[in-house]
Amino acid sequence: MFGSKHKGTNREPRIDDVVILDEDNFASRGQWPLAVIIDIIRSRDGSTRSVILRTSAGREIQRPLNRIIPLEIQAVGNASNKDVASPESGVLARVKKVLKNKRVSDKPELWKQPPRTAKKPMNYKDSDQTSSHITKKNVTNMSSSAVTMIMLTDLHFSASTPQWLKQSYARIKEYYSIARRQRNRKFA
Repeated sequence: MFGSKHKGTNREPRIDDVVILDEDNFASRGQWPLAVIIDIIRSRDGSTRSVILRTSAGREIQRPLNRIIPLEIQAVGNASNKDVASPESGVLARVKKVLKNKRVSDKPELWKQPPRTAKKPMNYKDSDQTSSHITKKNVTNMSSSAVTMIMLTDLHFSASTPQWLKQSYARIKEYYSIARRQRNRKFA
């Protein structure tokens, strides 16, 4: 058979061991969260059934043994070997320090939406003529641009005979002269 179905080891879990949490969120194994064992729950016959863990977020959760994966890092205080470095210099000491300094709160932190910025009040009587609001002057300018675009589009998509081109050009020229006269009357 290729590989093993068991994710854990034969070693008994100890308090202060660092473990990986086997989560159901289908993330890759490198992204599974780490936790520290803070308590061991045993059954009536004395065998270990589950553990209580403290995650990096400060939550305390209970997981069965088949849902945790122990790391090769062992708790220094429970180690039988006296040659192991002191807890202050190890990785475990840093993890403990971070967990102690982290505040444990019952309420999750919520992201607060900043207030909506109010729109500036606008007086439409005093607005300038370059705005996008429709005024008499803008209607003339916009309509001349629109008619020009329509004429050019017709010119582009229709059969281009010399007679038709002359008529289209004459219509556009006539329209511009009418628009120019109207503008001159307004400002005169």
